[in-house]
Amino acid sequence: AMLVSIEPSSCLAKAEGQTYAHDRLQRALLEKLAWLPKLSLYLLTLVTEKEGGYLVFDDTIIERTSKGKLNLPKLRNAQGHYCFGLGVVLLIWTNGSVRIPLNLRLYFGDKSKQDLALELLAWAKEKGFKPDYVLFDSWYSSAKILKQIDAYDWSFVTRLKKNRKLAGCQLKRHRGPYWTKIGNCRGLDFELKIVRRGKKFFASNDLSLNDKKIIATYKQRQAIEEVFRGLKQNLGWQSFKYRTKQTLEAHLCLGLAAYSLIEIARTKLKQSFYKYHRQLIAKRLNPPIYLLEGISGSA
Repeated sequence: AMLVSIEPSSCLAKAEGQTYAHDRLQRALLEKLAWLPKLSLYLLTLVTEKEGGYLVFDDTIIERTSKGKLNLPKLRNAQGHYCFGLGVVLLIWTNGSVRIPLNLRLYFGDKSKQDLALELLAWAKEKGFKPDYVLFDSWYSSAKILKQIDAYDWSFVTRLKKNRKLAGCQLKRHRGPYWTKIGNCRGLDFELKIVRRGKKFFASNDLSLNDKKIIATYKQRQAIEEVFRGLKQNLGWQSFKYRTKQTLEAHLCLGLAAYSLIEIARTKLKQSFYKYHRQLIAKRLNPPIYLLEGISGSA
């Protein structure tokens, strides 16, 4: 239903024109959610093992006009305006060409987004991931996140805010628009290699990386923005119509699974995500449900 619906925002919309009834989908959304991350891990094994590649995490806001029955908090969007919305912190894996969403945490104001990101990193560590690098933007480059990733013996590449202190001096006050330095930032007990390019500051705990490699690696973080775009525009994230946290989280997690199925199948055909999804809706391709044949026993 998530794969072939034109507007998968509700069970009624997903069932329109299909052979199944909307109440059947509604019952499916009430199942326990523990198997959904397992599904993401299984789909990842169809692409690669848990070693190598990049783990990327970031958050997005699904904006609403009112707090509704979910009692959504007011959040600050990318334009700096406050609105009712649901915050989602997402973790994905990518090798630069294939993007597999892994797990998520919902933000209702009870925990900070950084704490939710730490939960996702702890989950990935528990599941045995050994990424080449963990990528995230400057908002998540707090001391507690950097220290936790380093404690996992993982390498990271991130951006730092200009007021971050290196050797007791804010980064923006270090002279020159282009430089590379190694040193300790405030709150950290390990060194970072920091690269300045104009008003941007990139950093990594892998001191062997040169400046060009650090910047090139950070650009892989863009993969998560593409995932957010596909989930919102194509898989119904932006226009959900659920009234309970259970059905909402199930819908969002199934969106991750649908995204992964499309990613794996479209890679084999060397098509874009959006072209492949359009062909699914037009019924020129069969939904890639065959990729799930090996999971029934373990699930």
